[in-house]
Amino acid sequence: MAKGIYKEHYDGSRTFETVWSNKIPLAFVVSAGRSAGKTFSFSKLLYERYLETKEKFVILTRMKGELGSVAEGIMKGMLQVLYPDIQIIETVKQKGTYSVITAARMVDDELETFDIGYVIPLRAAGQIKNISSTFVDATCAFMDEFQPLTSAGYLPNEIEMFTSIHASLARGNGSHNRFFPIFMCSNAIDIYNPYFVATRLVDHIQPDTRLYIPKDNMILYENCTVTDVIEQQAGDKFSILFGLDKTIEDNAWLGVNDAAVCKPDNWGRANYLATLITNTGTFAIKYYPKVGLTYVDRTIADSYCTYSTMLNGEINTQFIKTAPVFKQLRKRFSTGQMRFADTGCKNAVIALFI
Repeated sequence: MAKGIYKEHYDGSRTFETVWSNKIPLAFVVSAGRSAGKTFSFSKLLYERYLETKEKFVILTRMKGELGSVAEGIMKGMLQVLYPDIQIIETVKQKGTYSVITAARMVDDELETFDIGYVIPLRAAGQIKNISSTFVDATCAFMDEFQPLTSAGYLPNEIEMFTSIHASLARGNGSHNRFFPIFMCSNAIDIYNPYFVATRLVDHIQPDTRLYIPKDNMILYENCTVTDVIEQQAGDKFSILFGLDKTIEDNAWLGVNDAAVCKPDNWGRANYLATLITNTGTFAIKYYPKVGLTYVDRTIADSYCTYSTMLNGEINTQFIKTAPVFKQLRKRFSTGQMRFADTGCKNAVIALFI
């Protein structure tokens, strides 16, 4: 089959092997629909790599409160099919800083256990920095559902937390920056998500891009489709009822909707109004008096009012929801007087008013 096209289920073994053989530090795997088998495939690959090499892995999550059930939720489906005698135990350590993943099974009426990895929440980035030596026996990480359904699901400063944790994990075994790949999976939600913006993937891929590897080999990106799953979902009556069958057939990104997305065309001179900082990026808010439109793009200018959607306490940054400009923007948005450079800009503003 063509690149990115699978028949029965997603198979990440080629991506997995490429990362280890070519030393590519980050691998993004994106599926346009659920039930493609991404999580099953990578949990299998991580577990079987441990069995073969005894090298542990890290599962990344967002919140400390999720610790204790993350590993089982990710690995249970795979284990029930391939290793039904294995149970997963996740033990929270250091007051919710991280947890240890333990595999357990009964052997001759006795419980046999072996630690296979860790779960680390992004929220614990500061604490992980101080105990990085704990994880020297781990050699890679996995983050499932790195794209939440809405932009509100991202943490404030999530990319900073993510990179801080990677830097902590990459220390060890006599190196300050050892090879430590991170495998990331999610459904196709928003091509302008913080991870794709930070790595500049948005400059190189389109919604229909199947495979992309830049010349520096820093990222391997795959957008996969599983044909059998698409066929089954396309006939689902519930999906048809709510108009989701078209999205399934088109292999569409859920967050890609080009309504009100455009480039200024003979709009005249723009007045720069403010800079908006959100948990998905930083945006410029401009006004074009000739056409009466407010425009949001990513071309940032200095020395203008800066607003934030987060209460971060930074000097010279106002919380936008308590500022007069918030009501003005909401009115212009509700009356159709706003336009956006891309869907990421639009989704950030939509999240602001939800």
